[in-house]
Amino acid sequence: MGMDSFEFPLRSYGDMGYRLYGRWMRYLFNILQSVQLILNVGVICVSNGQALSQAVKFKLCYSICVLVFALAGFLFGQVRTLQKFGWLANIAVWINSKSFLLAIVRGFPNPTHSRCHGRHNVRRCNGRTKLCGHGQLSRCWS
Repeated sequence: MGMDSFEFPLRSYGDMGYRLYGRWMRYLFNILQSVQLILNVGVICVSNGQALSQAVKFKLCYSICVLVFALAGFLFGQVRTLQKFGWLANIAVWINSKSFLLAIVRGFPNPTHSRCHGRHNVRRCNGRTKLCGHGQLSRCWS
Protein backbone atom coordinates (compact mmCIF):
# COMPACT_ATOMS: atom_id res chain seq x y z
CA MET A 1 0.00 0.00 0.00
CA GLY A 2 3.01 2.30 0.29
CA MET A 3 1.99 3.94 3.57
CA ASP A 4 5.41 3.61 5.24
CA SER A 5 8.30 5.85 4.20
CA PHE A 6 11.58 7.18 5.57
CA GLU A 7 10.12 10.66 5.90
CA PHE A 8 6.84 9.62 7.55
CA PRO A 9 7.29 6.20 9.23
CA LEU A 10 4.39 4.25 10.69
CA ARG A 11 5.00 4.03 14.43
CA SER A 12 1.72 2.55 15.62
CA TYR A 13 -1.61 1.23 14.41
CA GLY A 14 -2.99 4.70 15.09
CA ASP A 15 -0.77 6.15 12.34
CA MET A 16 -2.05 3.55 9.92
CA GLY A 17 -5.66 4.29 10.88
CA TYR A 18 -5.03 8.03 10.41
CA ARG A 19 -3.66 7.53 6.90
CA LEU A 20 -6.50 5.25 5.88
CA TYR A 21 -9.60 6.83 7.48
CA GLY A 22 -8.63 10.01 9.31
CA ARG A 23 -8.29 11.35 12.82
CA TRP A 24 -11.22 9.46 14.38
CA MET A 25 -9.71 6.09 13.36
CA ARG A 26 -6.38 7.09 14.92
CA TYR A 27 -8.12 7.79 18.23
CA LEU A 28 -10.09 4.53 18.05
CA PHE A 29 -6.98 2.47 17.26
CA ASN A 30 -5.00 4.14 20.05
CA ILE A 31 -7.78 3.53 22.59
CA LEU A 32 -8.17 -0.09 21.54
CA GLN A 33 -4.42 -0.65 21.70
CA SER A 34 -4.32 0.88 25.19
CA VAL A 35 -7.09 -1.45 26.36
CA GLN A 36 -5.22 -4.40 24.86
CA LEU A 37 -2.03 -3.41 26.70
CA ILE A 38 -3.87 -3.08 30.03
CA LEU A 39 -5.52 -6.49 29.58
CA ASN A 40 -2.21 -8.12 28.59
CA VAL A 41 -0.47 -6.75 31.68
CA GLY A 42 -3.37 -7.96 33.83
CA VAL A 43 -3.20 -11.48 32.40
CA ILE A 44 0.56 -11.60 32.92
CA CYS A 45 0.26 -10.42 36.55
CA VAL A 46 -2.53 -12.87 37.37
CA SER A 47 -0.86 -15.89 35.74
CA ASN A 48 2.55 -15.21 37.25
CA GLY A 49 0.96 -14.48 40.63
CA GLN A 50 -0.70 -17.89 40.41
CA ALA A 51 2.64 -19.49 39.51
CA LEU A 52 4.28 -17.77 42.48
CA SER A 53 1.47 -18.94 44.75
CA GLN A 54 1.95 -22.52 43.57
CA ALA A 55 5.73 -22.23 44.00
CA VAL A 56 5.32 -21.35 47.68
CA LYS A 57 2.75 -24.16 48.06
CA PHE A 58 -0.13 -21.75 48.80
CA LYS A 59 1.42 -20.58 52.09
CA LEU A 60 1.18 -16.97 50.95
CA CYS A 61 -2.03 -15.17 50.06
CA TYR A 62 -2.76 -15.19 46.32
CA SER A 63 -3.41 -11.43 46.27
CA ILE A 64 -0.04 -10.81 47.87
CA CYS A 65 1.63 -13.02 45.23
CA VAL A 66 0.05 -10.94 42.45
CA LEU A 67 1.11 -7.75 44.23
CA VAL A 68 4.70 -9.02 44.62
CA PHE A 69 4.87 -9.81 40.92
CA ALA A 70 3.36 -6.44 39.93
CA LEU A 71 5.86 -4.57 42.16
CA ALA A 72 8.73 -6.59 40.69
CA GLY A 73 7.45 -5.62 37.22
CA PHE A 74 7.36 -1.95 38.23
CA LEU A 75 10.93 -2.21 39.51
CA PHE A 76 12.34 -3.93 36.43
CA GLY A 77 10.21 -1.78 34.13
CA GLN A 78 12.20 1.30 35.13
CA VAL A 79 15.29 0.01 33.31
CA ARG A 80 16.06 2.25 30.34
CA THR A 81 18.41 -0.11 28.54
CA LEU A 82 18.76 -3.88 28.64
CA GLN A 83 22.46 -3.96 27.68
CA LYS A 84 23.52 -4.71 31.23
CA PHE A 85 21.02 -7.59 31.49
CA GLY A 86 22.20 -9.64 28.50
CA TRP A 87 23.69 -12.22 30.85
CA LEU A 88 20.25 -12.68 32.44
CA ALA A 89 18.71 -13.55 29.08
CA ASN A 90 21.55 -15.99 28.43
CA ILE A 91 20.97 -17.69 31.78
CA ALA A 92 17.24 -17.90 31.05
CA VAL A 93 17.94 -19.73 27.78
CA TRP A 94 20.23 -22.22 29.54
CA ILE A 95 17.73 -22.82 32.35
CA ASN A 96 14.97 -23.49 29.80
CA SER A 97 17.24 -25.88 27.89
CA LYS A 98 18.22 -27.67 31.10
CA SER A 99 14.61 -28.05 32.26
CA PHE A 100 13.60 -29.36 28.83
CA LEU A 101 16.38 -31.96 28.84
CA LEU A 102 15.61 -32.98 32.42
CA ALA A 103 11.95 -33.47 31.54
CA ILE A 104 12.88 -35.65 28.59
CA VAL A 105 15.43 -37.71 30.52
CA ARG A 106 13.22 -38.06 33.61
CA GLY A 107 10.19 -39.11 31.60
CA PHE A 108 12.00 -41.72 29.51
CA PRO A 109 12.57 -44.62 31.97
CA ASN A 110 9.04 -44.43 33.38
CA PRO A 111 7.70 -48.01 33.58
CA THR A 112 4.07 -46.95 33.21
CA HIS A 113 4.36 -46.90 29.44
CA SER A 114 2.35 -49.71 27.91
CA ARG A 115 5.34 -51.23 26.09
CA CYS A 116 7.23 -51.69 29.34
CA HIS A 117 4.48 -53.48 31.30
CA GLY A 118 5.36 -56.97 30.15
CA ARG A 119 9.11 -56.49 30.22
CA HIS A 120 9.42 -55.12 33.76
CA ASN A 121 6.60 -57.07 35.46
CA VAL A 122 4.53 -53.98 36.21
CA ARG A 123 1.10 -54.43 37.79
CA ARG A 124 -1.71 -51.94 38.37
CA CYS A 125 -3.38 -52.04 41.75
CA ASN A 126 -5.93 -49.51 43.09
CA GLY A 127 -4.93 -47.03 40.40
CA ARG A 128 -1.25 -47.18 41.37
CA THR A 129 1.53 -48.68 39.33
CA LYS A 130 3.82 -51.03 41.24
CA LEU A 131 7.03 -52.53 39.93
CA CYS A 132 7.20 -56.11 41.17
CA GLY A 133 10.77 -57.33 40.85
CA HIS A 134 12.21 -60.70 41.80
CA GLY A 135 11.49 -61.61 45.39
CA GLN A 136 9.09 -58.68 45.97
CA LEU A 137 5.48 -58.97 46.97
CA SER A 138 3.02 -58.21 44.22
CA ARG A 139 0.35 -56.68 46.42
CA CYS A 140 -0.16 -52.94 46.89
CA TRP A 141 1.29 -51.06 49.79
CA SER A 142 -0.72 -48.15 51.20
